[in-house]
Amino acid sequence: MKIFCYHSGSNGTSLYRIWQPYKFLGQMDGFSVKRLPDHADRVHIPVSGECNVPGIGSHEEITAKNDVLVSQMQGAYEHSARMVCQAKMKPLILDLDDDILSLDRSNPNYQTWHRFDGKPELIMDIPYGEENSETWKENAKKWGAVIIQRGDKWFLVGHSMNFVKNVIEEIKAAALVTVSTKRLAEVYSRFNENVLVVPNSIDFDWWPANNRKNDGFIRLGLFGSNTHFKDWQEIGEVLVKILAEFPNVKLCYNSWFKITEAKQGGTLAEQKKTPQFPDYFDKLGLIEHPQVEIYEGVDIQLWSKALSNVGIDIGLAPLASTTFNRAKSNLKYLEFSALKIPGVYEKLDPYQDDVKHGVNGLLASHPADWYSCIKRLIEDESMRRLMGNRAYADVKERYDQKNISAKLGAHIEQLTASRLILSRS
Repeated sequence: MKIFCYHSGSNGTSLYRIWQPYKFLGQMDGFSVKRLPDHADRVHIPVSGECNVPGIGSHEEITAKNDVLVSQMQGAYEHSARMVCQAKMKPLILDLDDDILSLDRSNPNYQTWHRFDGKPELIMDIPYGEENSETWKENAKKWGAVIIQRGDKWFLVGHSMNFVKNVIEEIKAAALVTVSTKRLAEVYSRFNENVLVVPNSIDFDWWPANNRKNDGFIRLGLFGSNTHFKDWQEIGEVLVKILAEFPNVKLCYNSWFKITEAKQGGTLAEQKKTPQFPDYFDKLGLIEHPQVEIYEGVDIQLWSKALSNVGIDIGLAPLASTTFNRAKSNLKYLEFSALKIPGVYEKLDPYQDDVKHGVNGLLASHPADWYSCIKRLIEDESMRRLMGNRAYADVKERYDQKNISAKLGAHIEQLTASRLILSRS
């Protein structure tokens, strides 16, 4: 069975939802898997004709040469229209890892998903050299838009679009929808009855041993994108109190970044970027604090080694109690556990099913809880070691990517077999 995977770029979602699951699927008998590359110049895949990435082909070629197509959700109309058309010819598996129906305005991604809502105009970049192509002329005609030049760039300008509605159309067209959590399955099953929970998992070949430092310090680890800045706020004052009480403790966290000058196809290290921090960290003195270690972001391909090299002793995973967060996955538990790091986790849906309080981690639901849990782990080295080992064993048993991919493969075989039977009847 030949499978082609589209993905949304070199990011964590692509890694956990496409690259890893289908990597192991491609190693199984009976499956051949191909996907878009990680780092590449802006990929331009025409409906027909030549792709700017060698060996990929056009959308027509991809559809014709493969038995199953896999794609992450895409809000833009041209991607959505492409997926809906492809789904009529070959089984389309659509993957969603977030509850986009419940994005609140405090989430930095809210603007990405809703920036065109209620606006009269849509502006879409046209790839360099494509402004006179028949494809974009057809797009302009189809959408009632015009192609205009601004400076040395070309744009398609037309009516507004609703990204969320576009994704819903993709969901309805898909032969199978894969999601990372049970709650997401409940959210999206109203649009498609074929929803499969494929949990985020760990490729144990990719995760090294935790490189703990032997310098007398106990390191707290707080890592995530800027979408977690609101989540971190819950424990901001707790962290200040902990650092004051324990001079042998260091807080390790990552800055986020704003790319000020992009280099297409370049690694993150090659981009010109400006670091960003939560505003309240500055007010709390957690940026210039002598017990704070700040780490820059790295390309997702380097993430496991980078996190290992921080040498975390205690992982922290706070989450604000929002509808959006309740549908998130247990990814922090998986990553910390892969490095045998004991963690303190928000007592919320993503973690409550996995973390057994006092056994393989600790659960906290308000600042006083967070303080007592963090302090407990700081003061008890044997507990840290025991909890970390238990967490590792749990993830190894239940979230090994090889096993999860095997189950996904069996489901895809059932899906294609049933489609074949229907097509013959």
